[in-house]
Amino acid sequence: MVEEVDAITQTDAFNCPEIKPLVVPAKLGFDVSTQVLDDELFHFDEEVTPLVENLVLKVLEQSILENCEEEELILLKEEQNYYTNRRRLEKLRLFRLAQRERVVACERERRMHQGCQDKEDEEDLQDMVGARMFAKSYVKLLVPHLYDTLENDGLLQNFKTAGKHKFML
Repeated sequence: MVEEVDAITQTDAFNCPEIKPLVVPAKLGFDVSTQVLDDELFHFDEEVTPLVENLVLKVLEQSILENCEEEELILLKEEQNYYTNRRRLEKLRLFRLAQRERVVACERERRMHQGCQDKEDEEDLQDMVGARMFAKSYVKLLVPHLYDTLENDGLLQNFKTAGKHKFML
């Protein structure tokens, strides 16, 4: 066990002579006093407790509201990000569909142009075949008459004798 020792020190009182004012102003007005009874004074322990409880409850209520608002803002931000991403994906899908539609339209236009070109080529070929057949039939009618005319004019003397009168078109 530890021993305890009390020590006391005391200083001497400072004795200073009291200084009296040189001039004492005259009193103006009346002296008034107020009587305060014991039950009229502010009792700190009794009257502060409800104030502190009310203050603490208000702070807790405000902090809970702020916390709920922060959580709601976080949820709103997440939802906004979700819909922003969906919108971006939808725009990308629409862009791809439009691009595919342009490719299909270009291919359709090319095929239509190719079909028209093929049709024109077919018509030209039919015209050429028809012209050739017409020329062939017309020349067939003219060839015997041509040989007779050339022979009568003396330009085709040895052609029949040589056996070369086969004319082919």
